[in-house]
Formats: sequence, C-alpha cells, structure tokens
Amino acid sequence: MAHFERLFEPGRIGTLDLANRIIVAPMVTHYSKDGYVTDKMIRYYAERARGGAGLVVLEAAYPRKGVNPGRIHIWDDSFVPGLKRLTDSLHQWGGKVAIQINPSRGRSDAADPVSASTVPHPRTGKVPRALTPAEIRGLVEDFGRGVLRAREAGFDAVMIHGASGYLISEFLSPRANRRNDAYGGDIAGRSRFLVEIALEAKRQGGKDLALILRLAASERVEGGLSLEDAVETCRLARQAGVDAVDVVSGVADSMEWVVPAHNFPPACNAALAAEIKQRAGLPISVAGKIVDPAVAEEVLRSGHTDFISLGRALLADPYFPAKVKAGKVSDITTCTCCMSCMESFYAAEPLICAVNPALGEESDATR
Repeated sequence: MAHFERLFEPGRIGTLDLANRIIVAPMVTHYSKDGYVTDKMIRYYAERARGGAGLVVLEAAYPRKGVNPGRIHIWDDSFVPGLKRLTDSLHQWGGKVAIQINPSRGRSDAADPVSASTVPHPRTGKVPRALTPAEIRGLVEDFGRGVLRAREAGFDAVMIHGASGYLISEFLSPRANRRNDAYGGDIAGRSRFLVEIALEAKRQGGKDLALILRLAASERVEGGLSLEDAVETCRLARQAGVDAVDVVSGVADSMEWVVPAHNFPPACNAALAAEIKQRAGLPISVAGKIVDPAVAEEVLRSGHTDFISLGRALLADPYFPAKVKAGKVSDITTCTCCMSCMESFYAAEPLICAVNPALGEESDATR
C-alpha cells in the first residue's frame, strides 16, 4: 500500500465521511424484477462493498412510473423495503451507499420519448415531445419524492443523473435544447431544470443526505456543451446544494466516450475533471477507463480530482480496492475494456463480464 496513499486517504462529500477515495460507479445490471430489488442485486452490490470501496453508487432508479425493464424503480413507497434491505446489507461491510436517480431517459425512452425540444434522437431518429413547463415541474416534484424515499431506505447520498445523453444532459445541450422560454437559451436557462431538481432534492433529502451530480462535462461532439458552460453549470449546481460532481463525457451521439474501449487513453476524462475542480469550487470525482490502480493513484496525486469512480474495473474484480490496500496488485483481475458488459446492456440482458464469469452469481458467503 506504500505507493497508494492517496487512494486510501479518507474523504468527505458534504457531511458524508468516506473511508477512501474509491467510488463504485453506477452501472446498469438488469438484475431487478418489475422495478424491485432482488436478492441477486443485493449480493452483487454487497460484493462491491465487501471489496473495500468507500462509496457504492447504485444504478439509475426511476422516480416516475414508466417502461424500464430490468431497472430500479422508486416512484412508489412499495419499492422502499427492498431498497432498505440492500442498504442494510451494504452497511454491514462498513461502506457508504448512494443511489443514482434519473428523472427520465429523455429521447431514449421507448414508451414516451420527451426532451427539451423536438430534436430527433441521433441514433433512433425518433422525434421527442417537448416538455411543457408544467410537465417539467412535475418531473422535479417526482424526483424530490424519489429522494425522500431514498432517504427512508437508508441511503447516505443521492446522485443526480446528468450524463449519458438522458433528459438532464439534453436540457444542458445547446444541440438538443432549442427552447426560448426560461428553460432554454443561455447556460443559466439550460441549467434551470437541473438547478430545480437539485433544490428539490436538497429540500426533501435534508442537509445530511449528500447530493452528487454526475455530469457529462463534454458532449465530445461539435457544437455540444462547452467546457465554459460545464463549469458554469457546476457553479449553479453548487449554489443549489450539490456537494460534489462526478465528471464523465459523451452523450448519445458519442457513446464511444460514455464507455471508452481499449483503444482510448487511460483516465481519458481526467483533464476535464481538472478544469472543473480548479474552477467550480466543488469536490470532484472522475470516471472513464481507469482500470489500473497506478493510474488511479497518479490522477489523485496530480490534483486533477478528489475521488476515482471505477465501473468496469469493479465488475472484473470487486476486490480491486482490498487487493491494492493489501499490496496484492498482481492478484487483481484486470478489466480488458472488451465491451462484453455493454453487449448485455444494449440487449437489456443481465450484466456479464468476460473476465469475471461469477458476476451476478455472487454468494452470501464472506470471502
């Protein structure tokens, strides 16, 4: 562990104390059933908590009734007991747990594609319905009720999903948001939906429930959200109560950046994170092809970020943190960025990993 001091320094997000700087990034598992948490899902997440990460972030939950096969729902009180079983299980291992909440899949929603404007989806060509101000307010209120349920279920933090080309990132995008009302125009207008969600989340969750924003800080396409706009969005989010920002990049037009393949450079979003950290005045985490603990440590040492979000690396080996801490780096099963996990995602099938055949088959036994 002598070479990995920064990874294992305690950290803080809002009032939430974390044992180290390693965050389990939210990744869709398709392990839920009819929106409810399953035993399989609990075992999967508990394994990542056992593995030593400071914070485990659950995949996106939906605060409004809709067609989301295999996804977690949080739009009704009946979903709370299962979520409470999950947080209780993870807390047994001493880690903290957050839940990501997504107000809507936006243009990607199969049943009801909606967005800021009627700009067609870049991959499907579907033309969404532009949300009215009243509908936007309804989504904000639904989000707040979801946060309240998350608090009742024992979560330590909530992550706002403002990335991956879903609804919030569509509102932020000058390419997808052509509105001329209070929710469009300059970055203050395009950020208004996010700001209202953050304010409502903080109102419902209270000051002790940490609030994290996952932000696509660059769309990685011409004419997309600029770095200047991303910085301003983070400043506005901070004023609305956001405690930290998890920096990613890419949207529906640039999915190769959302889940970078083997030919992308390691820590490919670190430079974006460094700019946000320097200028936005918030604790920052970064995700994006970080599969080597030496790379993670160097990104932290460089001051580019305060935390490291690991996704596929912890699919391949949930004990990555514990092995690094024990000085057993050579024992880590390393993610090869082969994209098998994304094949299961696009097929809406249970999550798989080419180098970890036990993924999704975790037992209750302690390792």
